[in-house]
Amino acid sequence: MQGAVSTAPECTRWVREERMRSGNAADDRSWTGSESGRLGYTFPRHPAESEETPMPQIRHPHHASWLKRGGLLVVAFATLLPLPALARPFTFSGSVISVHDGDTISVVSRTHVEKVRLAGIDCPELRQAFGPRAKQFTSRLAFGQMVMVRVRDIDPQGRKIGDVTLPDGRSLSRELVAAGFAWRSTKSSKNKELARLERDARRMKRGLWADAHPEPPWEFRRVNKAER
Repeated sequence: MQGAVSTAPECTRWVREERMRSGNAADDRSWTGSESGRLGYTFPRHPAESEETPMPQIRHPHHASWLKRGGLLVVAFATLLPLPALARPFTFSGSVISVHDGDTISVVSRTHVEKVRLAGIDCPELRQAFGPRAKQFTSRLAFGQMVMVRVRDIDPQGRKIGDVTLPDGRSLSRELVAAGFAWRSTKSSKNKELARLERDARRMKRGLWADAHPEPPWEFRRVNKAER
């Protein structure tokens, strides 16, 4: 016991000499000595030992921007993909609740509303001559009526393209062509019935055929799209 106490001053002196060599003699607050001659030393704690420091996350500086760009590219690519072709035609019935123009109507079937584009024809646009009259003609025949729709396809706008049959069995598309309020569309060039009805309307100068040079709606859309 006597030997342990006598060595304390020597240890203290030796440690202080070492601190003098390393240039840390001025900071002596970590050393404490007791009256009994015992030596006490508290090592300074590093801040990392006193509290948990989260591990740094190494991220590429452009990591977030590339993810964002990648997501936008995926969305843009998806919007360019064409809608899948209709596997087979199907039929539904419903009431006509809205007439948008001569060849586009909305039909409610149960609780679901379908926007329907009449197949095989092309009516004048509302800003064209006879466009409003074509809409009035369709409204008079179909608005509020229960119709049968045979869907052939779906266009890029998500509209159902189909043949609309009125309650009395007449075809809405044929009635519009016969009255001179619709062209036979270029995709229906092989439809002999529509071709015959259009020839008759031209000869009798019904509807839009009263004009010497009526402008087809697809030409009207093309010109107006180029001017935008």
